[in-house]
Amino acid sequence: MGIKEYAGRIGKVINHHIEKAVELIAETRKGYNQKGILFNSSGEDSPPIKNDKLALLKIDGTGKYAVVGIFNETQGAKPGEKIFFARDENGNIKSKLSMLGNGTIEVEGKELLLNGEGEKAARNGDSVKIKIPANTFIVSVSGGSGTPAVGVLNPSDMEFEGVITSGSSSVIIGD
Repeated sequence: MGIKEYAGRIGKVINHHIEKAVELIAETRKGYNQKGILFNSSGEDSPPIKNDKLALLKIDGTGKYAVVGIFNETQGAKPGEKIFFARDENGNIKSKLSMLGNGTIEVEGKELLLNGEGEKAARNGDSVKIKIPANTFIVSVSGGSGTPAVGVLNPSDMEFEGVITSGSSSVIIGD
């Protein structure tokens, strides 16, 4: 008597093959490995790590399986919220993006790169250095009492250093 076929199976990831699609090899029972192509949400690229639990569905008439879900422990999302997170190969969470129901977006991680490192932003407490180009502001005014006032522009570039003490309620980084 052969192996009984089921429409769905649960297994754990034992290997990956990633080219155009993510093909996973899962152990669905002791010593029995099953291959499946990973189906993610549109716009998502999230291959699971080894030992993640997954759900496979048999594709009718093909003898092939599709991986339709990966079991993840909750990160605290409430109904309507979305939390994305990335892990290292040992399963340790290294970065997290939380879109919360109160309108807050939280980003956690070691570093935040914007536009591939092209544009930069600063936070409260960061050091800042500004450069004011020559001939862009008035440094002194003479005249008055019946004579027209005459302003003198800054004759050279001026540089200042300080610490950001107040932030903006909105920030646009880029163009």
